[in-house]
Amino acid sequence: MRKTFLTSAIVGLSAALPVSATTLGTWNLGNVAVGGVPADGETEVSTIFVDNNSTDSNGQIAYAAPEAQTPGLTALNDFYASGAGTFDGCIRAEVGGTDCATGYQTGNRFKLQLTETGAVDLVFNVDPAAAGTQGGMNTDGSFATPGTNTYQVFGRAVNLTGLELESFEL
Repeated sequence: MRKTFLTSAIVGLSAALPVSATTLGTWNLGNVAVGGVPADGETEVSTIFVDNNSTDSNGQIAYAAPEAQTPGLTALNDFYASGAGTFDGCIRAEVGGTDCATGYQTGNRFKLQLTETGAVDLVFNVDPAAAGTQGGMNTDGSFATPGTNTYQVFGRAVNLTGLELESFEL
């Protein structure tokens, strides 16, 4: 059986991995075709293209109502502590609300479906108006103070490529 390596620019997947970034804004949908609004029990997908001008895709975010909503993924700035540490926010499924610490089995995990073996880029805007706990940006785009914010990522990757993936890189 052919084994394939997968390199991905995803900031973190698995059971709530911490990642560092400056203060995040919204999910940048420049390389995404956002799916529709699913009826209860139905599933939709937001297709992630390899760049803003491409029709080639290596993955998609799947979401099903009523658990998740369009576009399927969000970044929240919500300072909180959990058993895994202290975080400035989270990247999770779009479930409505602004609370990252919603508890076990509350539908926080976004579902990334890998459809090809190339990279999948999830791009987030940086919020220049939000200072967060570690600093913000000046109006010229420079950082007001150096530092990073830590986000907990709630996600799951599903291999739909039909190939056995030998490795996975974040």
